[in-house]
Amino acid sequence: MWVYPLLRGRCAGSLLLVALLVANSAIAQRPSLDAYAIPDPVPLVAEVVARNLDLPWDLVWGPDSQLWFTERTGALKRYDPSTREIMVLDTVPGVFNSTDNSGLHALLLHPNFAVEPWIYVSYTYTEDNLRLSRFWYGPEGLQDEEILLEMAGKDSHNGARLLLDQTGKLLFATGDAYNPFLPQDSLSPNGKLLRLELDGSIPVDNPFPGNALYTLGHRNMQGLVQLPNGEIWSTEHGEDADDELNRHIPSRNYGWPDVAGACDAADEAAFCEVYAVVEPHLTWTPTAGPSGLDYYDHPAIPQWQGCLIAGFLKRRGDPGQRIRVIQLDDDGLQVLGVRDYLHEGPVVPTDLGQPNQIGVFGRIRDVLTAPDGSVYLCTSNREFNGQYALTEDDDRIIRIYNPAWNPVPCLGDCLSIYPSPVRSGQQLYLKFGESITGAARVSLFNVSGQRVLDAQVTTGPFIMLPLNALSPGPYVLEVIYPDGKQIRSRKILVLP
Repeated sequence: MWVYPLLRGRCAGSLLLVALLVANSAIAQRPSLDAYAIPDPVPLVAEVVARNLDLPWDLVWGPDSQLWFTERTGALKRYDPSTREIMVLDTVPGVFNSTDNSGLHALLLHPNFAVEPWIYVSYTYTEDNLRLSRFWYGPEGLQDEEILLEMAGKDSHNGARLLLDQTGKLLFATGDAYNPFLPQDSLSPNGKLLRLELDGSIPVDNPFPGNALYTLGHRNMQGLVQLPNGEIWSTEHGEDADDELNRHIPSRNYGWPDVAGACDAADEAAFCEVYAVVEPHLTWTPTAGPSGLDYYDHPAIPQWQGCLIAGFLKRRGDPGQRIRVIQLDDDGLQVLGVRDYLHEGPVVPTDLGQPNQIGVFGRIRDVLTAPDGSVYLCTSNREFNGQYALTEDDDRIIRIYNPAWNPVPCLGDCLSIYPSPVRSGQQLYLKFGESITGAARVSLFNVSGQRVLDAQVTTGPFIMLPLNALSPGPYVLEVIYPDGKQIRSRKILVLP
């Protein structure tokens, strides 16, 4: 078992988030809220920026400074952060989509997209078959499909992530398609990390000549990232134990299905020795469904610098639905510590009747760091496994950002207050419009009209208001602007 200390310094901080109680029903639905406060060492905000999506899978930052993403049903869409509008670009033809995890998955844009607008995707096109293809993107949408690779697919265990490595090659993380014989078969592309040229041919400098194979022995990889120093990391689903975080060494074997997790069982020792199996840097038991993975290397959130950020899907397990920030050493070779976020969600009954805590946003399918230092997440709650995390407006895209580093403009005399509802003992966050300057008075009244909080604050884009141990219930927040004439009031619900 891998045990790490609580982080101190980089990637460190405590988490206190809104946890909501939901109706006691077999298929639970959470209230739909807009923003959550994360009082880390540098306070952060997690804000829902897009909703009513249909199982988004892969997030990619485009050359147009917009967020491109796939939906499992076959749609290719684009989100504009400046307007918050979503445009449907096209639908990948021939996508087979089941109730489990088949459908449209990985997405990559050609590195010289303005001149060569190729869009790379992986998708299941029958119940048992998967394609890696590229489409020319023109005024009429997706055109001229070129099939780069065909392989076994299934209703789940299809991987998949795409990555352009630092040498300009295409990395493709695949699943075993529920066939345990394929990951150790060097002639099968399943259960592998593959390395291809952008036209689908085999690079001459691959570790196995004439073969796309880069590493083998994987079960179902769903996260893939390359660090600035070239190191490649991935997340991988285990069976009933030993989800994995791996660092990829070219040509090496990662053990599946003969080895699950570390080489710590008697019947695994011989295989590990013969095939020089690379052991994972982290394992999670019970399985928690690690999915999207990214590397954070931006000053906007200093406590996350030098860290991997992984999303998790399952409502049970260690760590369960959340993001996990994983600190690496300066060389990007070893894990030093971990920190969990967005895990303190509602407690709901499961199909077996016992209570279970789900994530604040439910199932986190992908993680992406934007150029401005904010982190985007997408959820995967509409699928069958997400029924306990479902909200009326799922699925969603969430933006995590440091408002002090990159404040979202609050123009004129506006006033933004979040989160609401808020838990007793947490903080409210106030953001005043740019035209409001000076000292403002903030008061909180209970249902009897008694003033239970009174404070003077200096207006600005990021004001914290501690609530102390307020009794749960409805309150009215009154804000008197510096001129003494303008008064704003908001209803605030305080949860236990």
